[in-house]
Amino acid sequence: MSLRRQNNYGKSVGIQGSQRNQNLIKKVVDIVLDSNHQGYNTVEDIGTIYFIDVGFNQDYTDSNALPKAKPLSRNNMTYPTIGELVQIVEGPSNDIYNDLGGDISSKTLYYTAAINVHNNTASNSLPLEKDTKKINPKREPNVKIFNFQKEFSSQSRETARKQLDNYLIGLGYTSGISDPRAPKYNLFQKADQNYVFRLEDSEDNEQKSVKLGNYFKENPELRPLIPSEGDSIMEGKNGQRIRFTTTGPTGTNAISNNVTDVPDDGNPSIGDKAMVLSLGNGSQENVTKDAASIYMLENQSIPIDATSTNVDSLNSNYEPSIKPLEEISKKPALEIPSSLPNSELQIAGGIKFDFSSINEPASLTSITSSLPEEDPVFAALDEAQNEGLLIYSSSTYSIDEGEDVRADQGSDEGAIVNPAVGSIIFNDADYINTPKDSLYTATGRGLGFRGITLATVIKSNTAVKEGIQNFPGVDANEGSNYTAAVIMYNLDRLVAYCIDPLLDRYPNLIISSGLRVRKLNVAIGGAINSEHRLGRAIDLQVPGVLTYEIFNYIVNNNIPYNQLIWEFPERGNRSWIHISYHDGNNKFNRTIASKNPSLKKALENNYNGINFNGGTYAQNIEITNVPDHRTLT
Repeated sequence: MSLRRQNNYGKSVGIQGSQRNQNLIKKVVDIVLDSNHQGYNTVEDIGTIYFIDVGFNQDYTDSNALPKAKPLSRNNMTYPTIGELVQIVEGPSNDIYNDLGGDISSKTLYYTAAINVHNNTASNSLPLEKDTKKINPKREPNVKIFNFQKEFSSQSRETARKQLDNYLIGLGYTSGISDPRAPKYNLFQKADQNYVFRLEDSEDNEQKSVKLGNYFKENPELRPLIPSEGDSIMEGKNGQRIRFTTTGPTGTNAISNNVTDVPDDGNPSIGDKAMVLSLGNGSQENVTKDAASIYMLENQSIPIDATSTNVDSLNSNYEPSIKPLEEISKKPALEIPSSLPNSELQIAGGIKFDFSSINEPASLTSITSSLPEEDPVFAALDEAQNEGLLIYSSSTYSIDEGEDVRADQGSDEGAIVNPAVGSIIFNDADYINTPKDSLYTATGRGLGFRGITLATVIKSNTAVKEGIQNFPGVDANEGSNYTAAVIMYNLDRLVAYCIDPLLDRYPNLIISSGLRVRKLNVAIGGAINSEHRLGRAIDLQVPGVLTYEIFNYIVNNNIPYNQLIWEFPERGNRSWIHISYHDGNNKFNRTIASKNPSLKKALENNYNGINFNGGTYAQNIEITNVPDHRTLT
């Protein structure tokens, strides 16, 4: 803080004599960032903003005459862009020193970091004034206008919409046409049968074309970091991030890999400290994909892709890493004694062998009959269970055993049955407010951050064939877990945490089955307690990519899950991946499903921890990389 006498900004802002309100939300219309700004007098002016009330009809002729405020802190500050909202507070100015001729009651205005209007780390700007004709600044403001593309046309409605979505996502509207910040486009069909999305001629659209400054540009690929428990995160507006974190269960964050509760096993434990500095776009740090990163780790490991897997290029010898528990569980090697060099078997002359006196071995029946018929301890346990005195807890995982989603593979967004006449429907963007007994029917509503819509996760050829309504809330009469608001919340989290990260690697990913109401679940052969019914599970495929690759990518790239199933790999391109997400209660259960006896036998023989127990599913497998099944059959 300088002791030089400064003009008291707090006493001269706005209209003279007007009462100044404290702790108000205001909109930024200009900011001093360098000495070229008209409002710059000294270096202490850097960061000063000019602001107006939140609204669209305030007139002004010169932003330099508007009220202004200084940053509340310069130690940890993200400077706002034009159009963002900040909180204004009043505090002591640097003109309070009596011995320098100041006034101890002198006040000035300060502003906080931008208000998180859009839950976006890049920018939380709102449109500027509606009536731009009334704004006649003496100098050129830091506001740029550009023209949106007017039309998107195609013979296919879906193609035209995809073109529009890609265009809007490229401009920073992360959910495409479903983004509430995006300009409005209306759908038409021309006489030549082409579908056209045409820009709506409205004042609201005009205001959305306001830029955020002279050169700042939002990064359309940027997604905010997903926090884990106890994290402290600092994020810049274009992918600069610092995370202070600790190890959690495997998959919780980028440094939580192979976490165990076994002491001194060489793997990280929950609670180990870490700090990550990175430049990236994803919702999790990725040491391979991020432009640059620094990891400060206490005991953790991170999945690094080697530049070369050729041992010769490393000028070293390869020694495979062996887990201690796997080494202990292996069968001991059979030692075969070797004969001495150049030795020959010598038999003394005249010696004969008489085998007539050797007794025949006891029969298998006689051997087994001599053993106790049953262990008394296990007999007592069985008796207690039969009498109901002992209850074994069963797995809480919902495995859709016997399920076959082939009927829904290839469903498009048109495969949706409209709500029945008389249904109570709700289609507001804020699904949390959906009434208890209503259906949520806003099929264009975006889920997550990458533009996946509700239509994508409720589409079903089977539902169309059987006339089944497959909307959130259809089964609300079965309990609070089946209300539209709860199911939409589950779907939103599932897409954001599981599907969006997969789209970074597999942009052509296809969702073959998502939400399934009771009737649809029965029609498709799903389990009664399937997580699909709660909106917590999705079945997916990637054209041209075998499912073992997708399974391994999920496991090794810190994508969280409650249950991950490699479903029937023997079916080739008809195989799929089942992934579920249970907010706050993920079990990270990895499972393989197969009905091919030879494949199951090969998996059990070659990998520790894989056991089908004579059934279709091998649960809780420990390996992190399943093999290409074609090499085993």
